Amino acid sequence: MGPTGHYWLNLARYLKANEYKVVTVNPMHVKKIKELDDNLQTKTDKKGAKTLHN
Repeated sequence: MGPTGHYWLNLARYLKANEYKVVTVNPMHVKKIKELDDNLQTKTDKKGAKTLHN
């Protein structure tokens, strides 16, 4: 999950309370890795999920 503002905190607390593993990532790192993958700056949920999964 990318920490954006304060909105992610409640979701992270809920997930942790229900025994989900929560990992925060730096959005800038994700952006750079995504661009290295296909050299495009386009942003889609599918690309983001693939980047975070690897």
